[in-house]
Amino acid sequence: MVIAKEELWTNFASNLESLEFRSNPGLIGELPETIGNLTKLKSLVVLENGFSGELPASICNLKRLKRLVFAGNSFAGMIPNCFKGLKELLILDLSRNSFSGTLPTSFGDLVSLLKLDLSNNLLEGNLLQELGFLKNLTLLDLRNNRFSGGLSKNIENIQSLTELVLSNNPMGEEDMVGTNWGKMSNLVVLDLSKMGLRGEIPTSLTNLKRLRFLGLNNNNLTGFVPSKKLEALPCLGALYINGNNLTGELRFSTKFYEKMGRRFKASKNPNLCQPLEMVMSESHKHLSPLGVKPCT
Repeated sequence: MVIAKEELWTNFASNLESLEFRSNPGLIGELPETIGNLTKLKSLVVLENGFSGELPASICNLKRLKRLVFAGNSFAGMIPNCFKGLKELLILDLSRNSFSGTLPTSFGDLVSLLKLDLSNNLLEGNLLQELGFLKNLTLLDLRNNRFSGGLSKNIENIQSLTELVLSNNPMGEEDMVGTNWGKMSNLVVLDLSKMGLRGEIPTSLTNLKRLRFLGLNNNNLTGFVPSKKLEALPCLGALYINGNNLTGELRFSTKFYEKMGRRFKASKNPNLCQPLEMVMSESHKHLSPLGVKPCT
């Protein structure tokens, strides 16, 4: 079924505040330009349907929008650079499509935005400097795209963030120490896995007292693991440092391993080892992380 281009929207335009199309794979074709006539809309949710083609720029006529969701369709092409007037928008979810090209600079004008999810697309280029203007943002999810050029220095200025997920983007040998992670003290989830990051694990990460999940796996990180400082993070419940080039001894306590269980992984670090006393102890060797050799 294809959405009608004229009558549907114009008949509703005077009063409609919420419009949702959910889980209808039979809804196909492009989203009509006339959707921009629904100027009283506060919520537009087009979730898990069969829509394709480019997003019409007319969606930016919907100045009263608080929620805009186009996740789980087959939209493609560049995201239109027309968001400057959407000052009331709180949630923008364009995940699980085939959007390509760079991020529109007008994203920086979404001053009320709380959640931005662009994950699982084909987006590329540098991380937008204008993202640093989003002072109310709590979720930024850009995982599984093609972003490169390193971490944007302005990301550390989004101090409201509780979830930052950038995994599986080819950032290109970025040194993590260049970002002051300690400024982002509200972070609960930080996933920087599969990004090609290098350098040491920055000590500024150990200032994130609310952190529950830290994913640093499958990068090119080197140096020692700041075991005691990471263990001191009071809320940490999952830590993944596997698949790097970390060296030296792991110095986490048995209490730490008991708490983490299989939510701690350190395998595939050829020069990382576990203290011999931990491996040899009958009462503690079952806590020893899998794939980490004993120190000799």
